[in-house]
Amino acid sequence: ARKVVCPMSGKDKQLEELIRTARDHHDPDIRFMAIRELTKKLDAIESISSSMQDPFRQSTLHMLRDKHSDVQTTAVKMLGTLVRKMDNAQVQELTRSLVKYLVNDNTKDKKLQQLQREQFQTAIKKCVKELRTEDGAQVGGQMVRHLSEALKSRDENLQLIVMDLLTDVVSRFGKDVKEYHEDLLYRLLSRLVKNKIEDIPIRAANTIGALSRFLSDELFLSMMEGLMKSIEAKQGSGENVTYINTVGVISREVGFRVGDYLKELMPKLQASCTVRSMKAMDTEEDEKKNAIRIQLWEACLMAFESFFRGCPDKMDKYAADMVELFMAGMRYDPNFVSSEDGADLEEMELEEEWGDDGAEGEGGGWGEEG
Repeated sequence: ARKVVCPMSGKDKQLEELIRTARDHHDPDIRFMAIRELTKKLDAIESISSSMQDPFRQSTLHMLRDKHSDVQTTAVKMLGTLVRKMDNAQVQELTRSLVKYLVNDNTKDKKLQQLQREQFQTAIKKCVKELRTEDGAQVGGQMVRHLSEALKSRDENLQLIVMDLLTDVVSRFGKDVKEYHEDLLYRLLSRLVKNKIEDIPIRAANTIGALSRFLSDELFLSMMEGLMKSIEAKQGSGENVTYINTVGVISREVGFRVGDYLKELMPKLQASCTVRSMKAMDTEEDEKKNAIRIQLWEACLMAFESFFRGCPDKMDKYAADMVELFMAGMRYDPNFVSSEDGADLEEMELEEEWGDDGAEGEGGGWGEEG
């Protein structure tokens, strides 16, 4: 039997002409204007006809690889409308292709490669933001699967982009992609180890924080036990900062869940953040050791703050100890040298009243990105 081809409607013919112009015209300004016109027409219709969805998908992928940045940027904006007007199968194919182009870009020019990756990163983020809720399980799951696989790459810059995207996908569709939680969690935990690129464990911690909102009790328990073991094993080392900061990020996301682990967690953190360790910095000549002590103090203080905000009722029993510790920190003066008679840190007087200059802190902790 011969396949019956339905005649193209007038609107579809207009769309086809605009697609052809946006994709193939030699003048980038004309391509740019054609994409803008396409976006307007897409906004005016409820859905794209089945005969036009494939041309739209293929042509949009072509536009995103245009040599002119204005054309690329306008195509990214059109994506937001496109993913809401196409069938689920087409959206899956579109996002699969975007992730593939991002991950498999083998451009030899590293600067150009990074620019292209950032373009596809922006495109994928746009898709994640605009996807229909009902597409979360299939499209979101597919993206988590492929992006998680990309974490195996030795390319650190690619890992950073992938974890940024995973944070977006998990934040929006975490409850819909439960089958991938365990694999993703352990891949992210493996990125917390010391790395020459400091942003990798930071980015991994942020993604873990987003994921922690959706983890089952069993997986959450496994994660917290693993982090507490690492904190204890790395006591006093720079690597310990990473694990403490990760706990702080998780607490900021789901403090009520972290509260159940404070009995085991607090002694481990308090051991890394003591007045004695602060005093040791006065006589320590090794700048590296002092830097680690300062990082540990900062990480612990931020974690304590997250506990007070996330599970204040569970922190009541530690309040007195925390106040004493905080006051000691406020009195600490790195220029102060202890006298031979062993003058205690608590005897130091503040030379200035706090708050006189009205300055505010600048943040910069884990879980915050500029």
